[in-house]
Amino acid sequence: MEIERFLEQALGQEVLGIVVPGTHPDTWDSLALLRASHPQHIEIAVGIHPEVLPEIPEERLSDALMGLEKSAVELGAVAIGECGLDGHTAKCFGIRIEHQLQVLSHHLEVATRLGLPLIVHVLGAHGAALAFFESQKAIKVPLIIHAFNGPKELIPRWLRLGAFFGIGPSITWSKARRPQESARALPLNRILIETDAPWTWVEGNPQRSGEPKEARLVLNALASLRGIEAKELEKCTTRNTLLAFSKGFESIRATMARQALSSEPLKN
Repeated sequence: MEIERFLEQALGQEVLGIVVPGTHPDTWDSLALLRASHPQHIEIAVGIHPEVLPEIPEERLSDALMGLEKSAVELGAVAIGECGLDGHTAKCFGIRIEHQLQVLSHHLEVATRLGLPLIVHVLGAHGAALAFFESQKAIKVPLIIHAFNGPKELIPRWLRLGAFFGIGPSITWSKARRPQESARALPLNRILIETDAPWTWVEGNPQRSGEPKEARLVLNALASLRGIEAKELEKCTTRNTLLAFSKGFESIRATMARQALSSEPLKN
């Protein structure tokens, strides 16, 4: 099976664990089966991505939102998402930001009740997303801003909301100045590594695959941007991952406990 090859190659690059987020309610059950087949290395999240909203009839969407909490519990999700706001979907498919906000709000409510982090997609809508989260009385769960591509000037506002930031292959693109600038400006104790498969990939990859093994290349590129050793960055991002995803990854937690990694944050 191809998933076996992907996982074997990722483990060969010392990728310890993978979170596979749900994007469409029709895929949630299959993700749970994937996790069950590799419980030491794969965790899942369940959510409804704004880009799939044009595909889902209103009644089906309503049912999926009503069943989101039950599905998350039954399937053993470690996060809610991927959900969020997408300016392209609003512009090209008529799914208004106001409607996307209603869907996002429901995801946040479920995440809060379950005490799970919220994986947030934001594309062309950082202003609306920040306004929404800042309007909440309190954000009681970690926000994970997936594939962060916003300008560095917005980082302090996201940090005040307690956000973590997913950094993916776009930092390896030679012309991607804004993602690189933001990656340099982020506090190290708020960075997570991702591949954003299958939508982005490491520059120079002819297959444009964004396979899990590329997480190692993303980490190496980020270490180079930050001027630190890759091994030190690896320790930091592993700790961040276990902090952001407080449930799951028991084998990784056990490994870290055995290695007795320092809990002191890196100063850079």
